[in-house]
Amino acid sequence: MLSHRASRPAHRASPEPATTPPRLEVCPPRPFGDEEPLVKRLWRSVSGHAALQDDPVLQRLRAAREEFSAVLDDIADRDAHFLQQRLLHCRSLRELWHLRSEIFYLVARHHSQQEAQARLAPLNRYFPTRAPGSGFAPPDF
Repeated sequence: MLSHRASRPAHRASPEPATTPPRLEVCPPRPFGDEEPLVKRLWRSVSGHAALQDDPVLQRLRAAREEFSAVLDDIADRDAHFLQQRLLHCRSLRELWHLRSEIFYLVARHHSQQEAQARLAPLNRYFPTRAPGSGFAPPDF
């Protein structure tokens, strides 16, 4: 008669830890961040205090919109055209962040999931990141 202990499977050695770096989570920017509200920046520009063209926040937003739009350049359908129009009218990085999933879906549908991941990965630099499950808030920009 076999004992209870003999009927259990032998303990297997745990697999070696993965050598891939920990995954970072891309987070949306805060709704208004530390930046001056757009209305105040526009007022300063109109009143002659600062040129709107030289505003670093707007320059960063303009660059991000152009890069997001370039991801869709080789896709010529109605959905891509509509999405590019929405990208051009985004007023903040937070609005762009919310369009990432639609861009990913469209690129994956026309090419592949791997291609969508490769195209969107460089765009993550516009957004705060954190280690998943770290409990830390995203860094302030």
